Amino acid sequence: MALFLSTHVNKVDKKGRVSVPAQFRTAVVGQSFPGIVAFRSFSLRVIDAAGIDRMEKYSAEIDTLEEGAARYEEVRAMLADARQLAFDGEGRIVLPADLASSPTSPTSAPSSARADTSISVSPASRAAWSRRP
Repeated sequence: MALFLSTHVNKVDKKGRVSVPAQFRTAVVGQSFPGIVAFRSFSLRVIDAAGIDRMEKYSAEIDTLEEGAARYEEVRAMLADARQLAFDGEGRIVLPADLASSPTSPTSAPSSARADTSISVSPASRAAWSRRP
């Protein structure tokens, strides 16, 4: 699995597009989906996103969990909320309006994000791509 390290803050344009850093796009090259999968964070007021390979691991993980267990419910909710967002020709994604205006969206500066082919988007600051410890 590729590793994405760095911090980037990008703006979301009027059409809801945000540029995904080249380092992240490179990290997900060769995966079965040419883009990212975005979903609401359960612990931070951000939108988390990952490459499709990470989401496939979550899908496989849910089969090993006891139905009703806390981790099962967390993964199930994340998968149900997830949106596949393809890169356009300029390396951007369109952030769905309902995710960008989610009640869980932050009202202050962007939070950190997860390492290895994952990113977080902070709609209040319009977009943040960074590494979470």
